Amino acid sequence: MSSVRPVLPAKWNGARIQSQENHMVPMKNQYIGDINDYRKYGLLRRLTGRGLLSGVVCWMLTPDDGSRDGGRVRYLYEPERWRCFDPELYDFLRETLIVRATRHIEALHDSVVLPGFRFFPDLIPADPAERERFFSRFHDFAAGVEFIYFDPDNGLKRQSANCCKRPSPRHLHCNEVVDSFRAGHSLLVYQHFPRRRRSSFIQETVRWLGEAVGASCIYSYGTSTAIFLLIPQERHLDFFSDRNQDISATWQGQIDVKEHDLSARK
Repeated sequence: MSSVRPVLPAKWNGARIQSQENHMVPMKNQYIGDINDYRKYGLLRRLTGRGLLSGVVCWMLTPDDGSRDGGRVRYLYEPERWRCFDPELYDFLRETLIVRATRHIEALHDSVVLPGFRFFPDLIPADPAERERFFSRFHDFAAGVEFIYFDPDNGLKRQSANCCKRPSPRHLHCNEVVDSFRAGHSLLVYQHFPRRRRSSFIQETVRWLGEAVGASCIYSYGTSTAIFLLIPQERHLDFFSDRNQDISATWQGQIDVKEHDLSARK
């Protein structure tokens, strides 16, 4: 393992995004390309067969909060350990972050590392009415694609009375998952691990999510800090079954693939 300590470029190129009010709003970019993103992009590439399944990414972007988190890029200085999982993706991230010192989401959009994907980069609003309009625009944008990836800051939120009154920009709400699944898309959702026993959290989340959407099975993809939950349409089950074998072999030790059979509960 390399003993060279990573030295980050003195200044990252930041990205800004145009809001509904027609002014530029700084958006978070400090997480772009860190070790968690490497696993996430690698998972998306494998799950969709590198473009065999058309997809849309809904970033659910939130404004920059001034946090200094997101510096986990040491892996880009250790190619002998990390490059093997996805050489093409690794080389792109290393070139972008380290060589070109560019850290913003547009670099990913302009690349070919996520073939077959389109990207919805709007900021997720806090106001309930504006949030409804956000998802209305998104579903128009996603019409005709097979697969959607939602990337909320924190993950899923179960339905409650407060969800409609005070929606959380950091979460994807249960009703929004249901609407997207009923529109005919297979869904992948990011979920950060809370500070509780992970196995029971996964079981509980899979149970209520499966009941909400009426899915026959849900796949989970666990990493050291987060889990990704795949809710497949029935027509995609065989496709994802093949992809999961590929992910287990390629990302062994980094992404833990599990199938949760819910057919007996339907």
